[in-house]
Amino acid sequence: MGVGAIFTSSLALAQLPQSQTSPQGQAEILAATLQAIVAFMVLGSILIHGLSVPCFSLGRNFGARTLSFTKSLTLRNASSSPDWLL
Repeated sequence: MGVGAIFTSSLALAQLPQSQTSPQGQAEILAATLQAIVAFMVLGSILIHGLSVPCFSLGRNFGARTLSFTKSLTLRNASSSPDWLL
């Protein structure tokens, strides 16, 4: 998303009218704010995708430990299970 968005916004910025004073009209307002909007979106995407990896790996590791811990307690405390399970 990042490189494509920056490239496309650069192409759009070349086609939009540039104003030397305060922007007048929708096209000039878009030209004035386009790069800031695209930069914010790219930075937000990088942060969200970068933070999702540690969150998912932490959740996966924690879930596996909880499952094995629960299984081991269940097997040790089960009085009706055969001896070979213990």
